[in-house]
Amino acid sequence: MGQEIARPSADLPCVFLFVGHFNDIDHLSPVAYKLWETGRARPIVLVTDPGYDIDGDYRLQFLKDHCGARVRHALWFEPPNVLIAWLTSLAAMLLRGGPVRGPALIAFRAMRKLFYGRRWAGKLLVKYRPAALVFEWAHPASGMPGAFVFAGKARGIPSLSLPHGMFIFTNDRVTREEQRRGPVSRDYVNLFDRAVYQSRLHADRSLQDGVRPEKIAVLGSARYCDEWQRLNLEIQPVAFTPEKGQGCTHRAVFMLPQWNYNADKDAAVRALRRLGAESWLHLAVKPHTRELAAKPQYLQDLDALPNVEIVGDVPSTALVQWADSVIVSGSSIALEVLLQGKVHINPVFIDENSTVFEEEGAEWTVRNDDELVDALRRLANGEKQPYGEAQVASVVRRLVLGDSDNRDVLNRYVEFVLGGWRTEPAPDEPVARSRQV
Repeated sequence: MGQEIARPSADLPCVFLFVGHFNDIDHLSPVAYKLWETGRARPIVLVTDPGYDIDGDYRLQFLKDHCGARVRHALWFEPPNVLIAWLTSLAAMLLRGGPVRGPALIAFRAMRKLFYGRRWAGKLLVKYRPAALVFEWAHPASGMPGAFVFAGKARGIPSLSLPHGMFIFTNDRVTREEQRRGPVSRDYVNLFDRAVYQSRLHADRSLQDGVRPEKIAVLGSARYCDEWQRLNLEIQPVAFTPEKGQGCTHRAVFMLPQWNYNADKDAAVRALRRLGAESWLHLAVKPHTRELAAKPQYLQDLDALPNVEIVGDVPSTALVQWADSVIVSGSSIALEVLLQGKVHINPVFIDENSTVFEEEGAEWTVRNDDELVDALRRLANGEKQPYGEAQVASVVRRLVLGDSDNRDVLNRYVEFVLGGWRTEPAPDEPVARSRQV
């Protein structure tokens, strides 16, 4: 980005944005940026996870250094006093494991309730008078989010729920839990003044989850819209520097799914081992964070191969930049693949769900290990993928633009947050879902 940017004027209204984890930040950072870029509001980003590494997150650093945003751990944002903040943070840290986890949980909840409840939140709202409170799928009736939501209601300050991730599935019951118990109720979302969804697809799904139609707004994807997609590629600092793969003729990344999303782990592991046996293929495997920490045997076996690398800390964006093709099953990272112009391969044999990418034909669909290896070999030999710009545009319209012709997605979010939530129409009749699992 080069130059430092002046901090926003203190005369501007502020907006509180609450984030907890990596995915939350992905979808709220573009909104915070655009509030600053339009010169219409001061973003104040409060990180609710006291252990999150703010300094190690390039998006949060961008908001601090180039947008003049205040980015703080919520426990340390004007705490009742320093000792209380320190003790509460310590209890939160001890929750992460070990023999004191039980007592730490009791201590943390007690201190949060006593010192970080509605009274504390109300004092902050009186002092700062934010134009809105912006959350991502937080539960608006419990914990710190609940304190701010209810304190905001008492003072006429709206609370808005923005997307946590991107819903891409065109079938019902996309997780094992939903298969066992049916749709998971999210009727708590109705406690927000409005709830934003990126697509009509997700908005329709939310009705099954118990969200009231009048609460719903469809604004498109802040994370994957044109403006933030370009900026995110510019500011992300980490490049993938491979340590293996010398002499390989094709670079592929395999993004492993979350196994509870109707995925067949055994089929995926067989496919990985088959790919690892192809000496011409340089394969990078990105597991889920929790699985990476557990280091199961199949990952250890793969990591021992000269042409396979297990990558955990490298951002998916950087992996896509490095790759010639990306194998994705049941993940919205497929959008990153398409937007960067890389080849998207979907191994439909490793999960039972169907997606927008499959429905619109914006993928190279493979139905078994042989077809997967064949597709990669054909790409290595210079063959093109069996989809083009028209299929990609259809996916972008549905998932990124929310079936709208308006490509200025971030301005739509700014208008919504700063008052448009009152008049933004709810979507029409639900669109039909394609099939059930």
